[in-house]
Parts: sequence; C-alpha cells; structure tokens
Amino acid sequence: MVLHESQVGEVKVRYAIIENNIVKNIAIADEAFAFSQGWILCEGFVSIGWEYVDGTFKKPLKTDIEETTDSVQSSVLGET
Repeated sequence: MVLHESQVGEVKVRYAIIENNIVKNIAIADEAFAFSQGWILCEGFVSIGWEYVDGTFKKPLKTDIEETTDSVQSSVLGET
C-alpha cells in the first residue's frame, strides 16, 4: 500500500452513523471528514442497531427474533 503525503500521520478511528437515534452504520474515518458528516465517535463495542440517546450509546433490547430463539432453545433443552 502506498500512502500519499496527505495520508501520512492521519489517525482513523470508528464513528457511528446515526439516523433517528439508531446506529445505522459504523465507519472508519479521520476526524475532519467524520465531523463534516455529523458522525459520532464511538468505542469498539458499539454496533449497528444500538441506540444513541442524550450523547450515550445504549445496547438495544432483545429483538422478537432473539427472544423467540431463546424460547425455542430452552424448550429443546428442557429448560423452563
């Protein structure tokens, strides 16, 4: 990989792309570009689908599919 002069020393980090308080995508970008797009700096554990409310990332509650999967697994394994 060949770096252009303008790329030397740039630090790229993770940013969340937020729509309606939900993380719709994660991007790796430099600070200036991310700021120009309105993206939010995020830690490595933040994922698509998380909520972003009042400046805080929150893991979403289980979806209906996850709850159904958990229920089926419990039934198959004989758990109550």
